[in-house]
Amino acid sequence: MRGANRRAWVVAAIAAAAYAVLSIARHRTFRSTGFDLGLFDQVVWHYARLETPASTYKDLPSILRDHFSPILAALVPFRLAFGTEGLLVAQALLVSAAAIPIFAFARRRIGEWPALAIAVAYLLFGGVQEAVWFDFHEVAFAPVLIALAIERFDAGAHRAAYAASLALLLVKEDLALLVPFIALLFALQGHRRAGVALAAAGIAWFVIVTTFVTADYTDLGGFTDDPLTKARTLAYLFGAFLFLSLRSRIALLAVPLLAVRFLSDNPAYWTLEGHYSLTIAPVLALAAADAMPHPRLAYATAAVAVALTPAFPLAELFRPAAYESKPGYAQAVADIPPGAPVTATNHLAPHLSGRRDVRLLGNGPPTGYVVAALDDPAPAATFPFDGLDELRAFVGELRDGGDQAVGVLGVVVVDEAAADGAVGSEP
Repeated sequence: MRGANRRAWVVAAIAAAAYAVLSIARHRTFRSTGFDLGLFDQVVWHYARLETPASTYKDLPSILRDHFSPILAALVPFRLAFGTEGLLVAQALLVSAAAIPIFAFARRRIGEWPALAIAVAYLLFGGVQEAVWFDFHEVAFAPVLIALAIERFDAGAHRAAYAASLALLLVKEDLALLVPFIALLFALQGHRRAGVALAAAGIAWFVIVTTFVTADYTDLGGFTDDPLTKARTLAYLFGAFLFLSLRSRIALLAVPLLAVRFLSDNPAYWTLEGHYSLTIAPVLALAAADAMPHPRLAYATAAVAVALTPAFPLAELFRPAAYESKPGYAQAVADIPPGAPVTATNHLAPHLSGRRDVRLLGNGPPTGYVVAALDDPAPAATFPFDGLDELRAFVGELRDGGDQAVGVLGVVVVDEAAADGAVGSEP
């Protein structure tokens, strides 16, 4: 048993190292973004100073008005030790740690090596890869808590299971909708009274937080919007585990997670990109292990995950260009005085977020210094502008001292000349 546990820990550690390298390389080559790495980094920076988690990115005196995620305070040690990259390291560790309870749960059903295969299938799951690739998000805490809740209950450690379930309430307000379904799962296994109490806690928490704390929850559209994209997403989510998850009642936990996504009017929720499939990943892995008719099928799930990995972000680890930084970007960031208010384009913003006033260019009036990269036409680089031409025109007005330049202390620009290492600066 100890050897089996050791192997699971080793696999999880390898995954954590790979994901840390992947996300840190993305950040150091200026492909991370202000929305969302910069946003969360500023919040944790405030927590590290025992201050209210304000967000000038969203112009909020407290980020808790946007999403209720007080668990972010737990990242302070990582922020103090590693700076902005500490959030990426913590995310890699948290996401990979979920493989340990997934393995323990699966081993009781299908044996050691098939359980290890299920853990690998989870760690290479496309939704996990996409989540780690796209900056940092508070839901990084969710997979390990979900997996612990199910595994600990299955092992008879019911208090630990309930504690893990309640901890989800501190991750994000919409996870309160998941807690009653976890309670239902427990009730179906004979713990009705405790299940009712847990369900009531989840529902009450959701109502209180969304009524009195957060400014908004979500805008609902309709399930019929873009059915083809939603169908493709569903096909991958369940197909990655050979549709075995649908045979287990653990799949009940997928209901609120998918409803929040597919009833939203935000098209980003409907795809595999971003962090939106991270919470469902442990549910699918646990459900597949629970319903697996033959242990050998576990190897097939791992094989599918390995075969599809070239289509997902981990493939970036083997692409030399993924480690090449962009000329001029580091110097442009260095030209901004430490602690000074700054407004930056999306790929530069997370390198400037450890300060009280940092804003995304185009997301409200610019203040302080402006630092802008004008040589990257990618939508993520020019967000929230409608393309590179609009961004360049806006920055041109600032440099000419137009009306929009009120409150601007200086403009630092990386443009086409950055290919030769030149940086234009107007103090």
